[in-house]
Amino acid sequence: MKNIAVYGGGSWGTALACQIARKNGKCILFLRDKYIISDINNNRLNSKYLGNNLLDKNIIPVDDIEQLKTQKIIIIVLPSK
Repeated sequence: MKNIAVYGGGSWGTALACQIARKNGKCILFLRDKYIISDINNNRLNSKYLGNNLLDKNIIPVDDIEQLKTQKIIIIVLPSK
């Protein structure tokens, strides 16, 4: 199992973290929105971006960038226009 994190908790970042968590056993998801962190921890949802689609229980949402230092792979998923 590799230490993998996704930087960015929008729709694409959350979906990617969900797939990584399913295949890898866990995935750290870094995001700034405390509402989304709470939604993932309490309901296994990112209702702001993904509606009522249940997320994998092995997604670990964090807002402390220091927690990314121990990860071997960090995938940056930022919005663009």
